[in-house]
Amino acid sequence: QGLVEVEVKTVDAVMAQVGKGVEARRVAETRLNHHSSRSHSVLTFTVKRTMVDAAGSKMSDMISRLHLVDLAGSESSDNGAVGASKAEKDARSKEACNINKSLLTLSAVVKKLAANTTDPKEPTALVATSKTPTTPAHVPYRDSKLTHLLQRSLEGNSRLVLIATVSPSNDCAAESNNTLKFAERAACIRTVATVNLQPHKRDGQKHEFVELWGQLQEQRAETTRLESELASSEAARAASQAAAAGSACVVAELEEKQQQLVGELAARKEELVAVQAEAASAAAAAAAEIAQLRPATAALQALLAAKESEAEGLAAQNAALQ
Repeated sequence: QGLVEVEVKTVDAVMAQVGKGVEARRVAETRLNHHSSRSHSVLTFTVKRTMVDAAGSKMSDMISRLHLVDLAGSESSDNGAVGASKAEKDARSKEACNINKSLLTLSAVVKKLAANTTDPKEPTALVATSKTPTTPAHVPYRDSKLTHLLQRSLEGNSRLVLIATVSPSNDCAAESNNTLKFAERAACIRTVATVNLQPHKRDGQKHEFVELWGQLQEQRAETTRLESELASSEAARAASQAAAAGSACVVAELEEKQQQLVGELAARKEELVAVQAEAASAAAAAAAEIAQLRPATAALQALLAAKESEAEGLAAQNAALQ
């Protein structure tokens, strides 16, 4: 109800529609937020590009859709309107019930999708059941208008980005915990975006164009893969060169230290030879001096013996006289 689709061709026209959508959002004050969203906002861009040949004839249409979704936060009845009348509180309570109902449906859809795409071998995957189901579980897209609108984005043919908002407040611990669990389930969903190409019916060219377009996509994917491999090899080569340069620096330092040690050893050897030469010279001089002193020593010894003999003779005479 109230959905409007408008054709736009300029950026200003797009921003004008965005402004109208922002103005249509329902915002009210609650106990947790002064500007709480009281409704979900869904802005969908449908981009259509028509490809033509050289003659100006239409060949195909490429259609893409971009969904920008602002989800209202789930709130309990205790966090309702502040300072409002009973009618306003009842209206806020009804809005909260509708918001929670759609969020619960979205959570159930995400849980089913995560269970259908979970690989138990992946470390980040959730293990919802003891055994992986053999058949995909039914996904209740139609239980809510929100999930029905987002079915194409959630069912796999898309690129999906989810931003979860949590609060550090202890009062919001339960809401933050539920939000993180929801984000963890959503992280298990695997989506594969494919080109939404709709060829125009032309005699003898439809299948050829589709085939050529498929070949072009394959070539692009192969080019991307080769570029990635080339970047990886370049990074590995740079790392090996850096390691080799580091090893060369270490070898140069070791060689320099070895040369220093060899120089120090040669200097020590020269000092040892000089000391040995000085010791030999001193020993030779001492031996020569000893040889010179030996005759004088012998003469002194003989003189000493004579003096001792003379002293003994004097002692004997002295004794005789007494």
